Amino acid sequence: GDSMERQYGTEGISLVECINRRLGKWRVRWDVQPDGEGDDSHGVSFVEVEFGRKPALADVGAAITGSGVEASMTELVAISGMLDGDATAFLKDMAVEKILRHDSSPAVNSFTLAGTRMWLDKATRVGLANSVNIEKAAGKDMTMLWFDGVQYGIPVDSALRMLAALELYALDCYNVTQAHIAAVRLLDDMEALEGYDYTSGYPEKLVFNL
Repeated sequence: GDSMERQYGTEGISLVECINRRLGKWRVRWDVQPDGEGDDSHGVSFVEVEFGRKPALADVGAAITGSGVEASMTELVAISGMLDGDATAFLKDMAVEKILRHDSSPAVNSFTLAGTRMWLDKATRVGLANSVNIEKAAGKDMTMLWFDGVQYGIPVDSALRMLAALELYALDCYNVTQAHIAAVRLLDDMEALEGYDYTSGYPEKLVFNL
């Protein structure tokens, strides 16, 4: 089935397996993690998807992306060696997927305000900048920022500086992400793709104190 509940098995389980040749059933597994204590120390858990025929790499790529559970580059390289399709194109697509996931994760999308980690998406930042500018024009000194049900009182000028800094930070991150995607698209050998560090080059996260 399509449900992405974790499955359990023993260490050394194959990432790609034909479980029924007559019916053409294949299973592909990834995100294999050690699981179990004591006597069960050789257990592993993983995500698995079943196909009604031998899948091509493109099918597997779509399944992994759709699952929301990442496969390691090492697993992707192993899977690419066991199935038909363009292995380099598959690995490039999966690497780009990893870059985009990292870009939208709290590893990048995060700043600290008064000791609390948070993020404001583009639409929220633009809306806030607009309303704070209106408050400034109306002669207000303080503005209220709500996040997760908590109210933060911020001087209007500080709020505008903060929003401008966030906008520049987001732009920097966008440029780093696009540069990583362009670099990965140019790589042609498996090892370079497997070893590519898509987390490098991002700016320091911003910290605002009230």
